[in-house]
Amino acid sequence: MPGPRRIAAVAAARLSRAAVRGIARRGGSALPGLVAATIDPDLLYALIGDLGGGTVLVSGTNGKTTVTGLVAEIARASDDPVVSNPSGSNLARGLLSHLLERVDLRGRARWRRDSLGVLELDEAQLIASLVRIGPRAVVLTNLFRDQLDRYGELDALGRGFAASLADCEPRPVLVLNRDDPVLAHIAESYRGRVVGFGLDVSDSSAEPDEWADSTLCPECLGPLHYSGVAYSHLGRFQCPDCGFAHRSPEISGKVLRADLSGISLECRVNGGSVTINSSLPGTFNAYNLLAGLAAAHALGYPVESSAAVIAAVGPRFGRAERVELDGVEVTLLLMKNPTGANELVRTLPKENYDLLLLLNDRPADGEDVSWIWDVNFSEMGPRQLVTGGSRAADMALRLKYAGHQAAAVAEGPVENALRAALELGGQRLLVLSTYTAMLELRRWLLRSGAVDQHWQAR
Repeated sequence: MPGPRRIAAVAAARLSRAAVRGIARRGGSALPGLVAATIDPDLLYALIGDLGGGTVLVSGTNGKTTVTGLVAEIARASDDPVVSNPSGSNLARGLLSHLLERVDLRGRARWRRDSLGVLELDEAQLIASLVRIGPRAVVLTNLFRDQLDRYGELDALGRGFAASLADCEPRPVLVLNRDDPVLAHIAESYRGRVVGFGLDVSDSSAEPDEWADSTLCPECLGPLHYSGVAYSHLGRFQCPDCGFAHRSPEISGKVLRADLSGISLECRVNGGSVTINSSLPGTFNAYNLLAGLAAAHALGYPVESSAAVIAAVGPRFGRAERVELDGVEVTLLLMKNPTGANELVRTLPKENYDLLLLLNDRPADGEDVSWIWDVNFSEMGPRQLVTGGSRAADMALRLKYAGHQAAAVAEGPVENALRAALELGGQRLLVLSTYTAMLELRRWLLRSGAVDQHWQAR
């Protein structure tokens, strides 16, 4: 029976959520959880403990929100009750906020006792929470340089993942990207079941991208040699010094097509194959589709039906989401680190589009924006472009060195930048935005009726 501390925490969280949504028309995705955790620090883990179907934790640098959504939809399609956090608010306070929306006034969970939790967690939060949650499965998408002021270098995150996994009893199924050297190294010492995924790179370049983050062997720190690369440092690798090498994944995929309109991916599992045609764009999302399929396979869901569900899932919040404004097709694309931004640039069409780039430097974005100098913006070919966000001038300067002159530099509210971009006169506008700028833009789109409230998603 919930005690007075939990009841007080739930009441305070409800008041804070009502205030934020009623006054500021914002999702308030993190504040209620922060308030509740101050009163009852154990509330998050108590609620997760009420998920009788177990918990799947999804983490990594890129793709967490998309993969979480895929796994949740696969489970729902099998009529399994699911509790998830679709907004992408993945720190403890954000996750608690979402769970609190599904408890009664006394703090009792209103989901079915046999519900499966499919929860996205920030990388550092996963390390801190893994043992206390005791998940049924852990999905690791990739590790790229991202917010060094918060996470540190990739090898430190890899060591943190490995140590936390080693302390878990019973050991969860570990679903990971075997094309990522740091994650593949974790699998080498893990004593539980591992289900790996990766892409067929036999027809790809054998050289990592110049901005690749992890080209040294995680075992001996010698240089890795590659026979094929999907992008950045993801591919087929081997260390000639110590013998550490890429292992064939249990679930592999071959990209048949990948552009801004979607992906065609041939997936191979247990000697069979299935093709997924998805509206999600780019090679980076091919890995996300494989991660979702691998997680479903690890959880015991049939491959064929899981692939069909994956094919039907559209873009998640702010990740290739499409809206129409004033007769202009607007596509929202989240960028948050050099690797992700470079892959977005590669995915952009060659011509006939305008571009809006929004750059913020808040804690959720990473306060150091020097990463934009590692993005190859010179490959873009927009008709015209506008920069916005709190660091609009920094972005405009970076683009100038890449050969692009901004038609407008709109600091202040992001809707000012959006209006300036819509006035460029094109029929297609692509928006590349950091996380908090995307939230601001989406709030404006909500007020205009162009999108739904993301916090009301399942």
